[in-house]
Amino acid sequence: MHGINGGSHEGYCKWMCDAAARRGWRAAVLNYRGCNGLEMTAPRGYNAAMTQDVHLAIVSIRARFPYAPICASGYSLGGVLLTKYLAEAGQGLYYVAPMRLRSQRGSDGRDRPQEGCAGGGGEDCPHASGTDGEACPLEHATGSGGGDTGCSSASPPWQEPRSRQRVAPQPAQVQQAQQAKQQRALVGDQRFHEAQMQTQPAQAWAQTHDQREQQAQDQHARQAHAQPQPQQPPCGSGLAAAAVVSSPTCLTSSQAKLTRPWSLGLMYNAALTFKIREYIETHKEAIGSSGRLDIPAALAARTIDALDHVGLAGDQGFGSTPEYNEASSSLQHLPHVRTPTLLLVSTDDPFLGVLPDAECAANPYTLLAATSRGGHVAFLQGGLLPLGSAFMDFAVLQFFEATLEHYHREDDGCRGAACTDGGDGGTTLVDLAVRSRL
Repeated sequence: MHGINGGSHEGYCKWMCDAAARRGWRAAVLNYRGCNGLEMTAPRGYNAAMTQDVHLAIVSIRARFPYAPICASGYSLGGVLLTKYLAEAGQGLYYVAPMRLRSQRGSDGRDRPQEGCAGGGGEDCPHASGTDGEACPLEHATGSGGGDTGCSSASPPWQEPRSRQRVAPQPAQVQQAQQAKQQRALVGDQRFHEAQMQTQPAQAWAQTHDQREQQAQDQHARQAHAQPQPQQPPCGSGLAAAAVVSSPTCLTSSQAKLTRPWSLGLMYNAALTFKIREYIETHKEAIGSSGRLDIPAALAARTIDALDHVGLAGDQGFGSTPEYNEASSSLQHLPHVRTPTLLLVSTDDPFLGVLPDAECAANPYTLLAATSRGGHVAFLQGGLLPLGSAFMDFAVLQFFEATLEHYHREDDGCRGAACTDGGDGGTTLVDLAVRSRL
């Protein structure tokens, strides 16, 4: 996930994909709305708080590769966006189906039929194979897959056929079921009483029966006075691990640093404003159709503050710039992350607003790695010619490898979310940092 007005053409995206490909991994880059030459098909562009597109991208990848673990890395604004998505998924706002295990495949290499599939997984089952004869990888999730031609019978989960939808039972049916359950309980108690009378004296049986009744009453009293425990929402990010690189963390503090006079941040302020103006100029017809942004004034702006004054935050659906910064900043979202996440930052980064050391220390799912040098999405290495792969590429991939090897274990049934017991005998992210030599 790239930064502001970036895309898959950026150098850091290409080198990250190259480093992943060298390990035999598939790599994909999420191009935001209108970025990298994409056509703007909606009057609203992307922003640091719009996580719906991230969820859609992960759902699409999971549907296409159901047996592959998914790891995500976000850079700069992409890191802010990824952190917000992880927190919202940790709170139950989003849910992505976990990775399927290889053991769920049959001996012929096809997917075993899922529970409730009317076709039974045979040749006539439209959900068992695609039109090209290969196993349909979509797990009944989308209408395309199974090769290039796709499975035409599968449907999205929000458009399930009526035969597979759960129908609420009628009151009469519920009453009949309860009466049948009570009748079975009475018959079972009578048979148990008869068996006990044959093996035990009447006095001993009476004592046993009284003890059972007393135990049942005590248990009922304890349940009546017990405080209901809040249920933790499932972690539905769909990611096995995540990495956030050069994230500003706090947009309010970051913007204040970029506006300091006679500072390096002021140069980045001008470059950032140029990027945003370039984006508005390219898609001014689509953006201007909403009428919320003064296009001529935005194209004449030279600083981030000037863009805010012409209604940039209002164009994204926020009442003011502080409201947008508060909704997007990572400090409030880090405590809710439930996916193993590496935060790689450099203390000399001019975009860094606040170092999230306290937030990461309080959340066992996050690991902060702060370097004294590295700049913003740089972390160059290579001596006199610091070109090519950067330190951040190797650090992120080593973290992913260590997480997949020691934190997620397929034989323990951990699929797509972190094991509650820490995976490999209580492995923590601190242990992973040592094993991956961060």
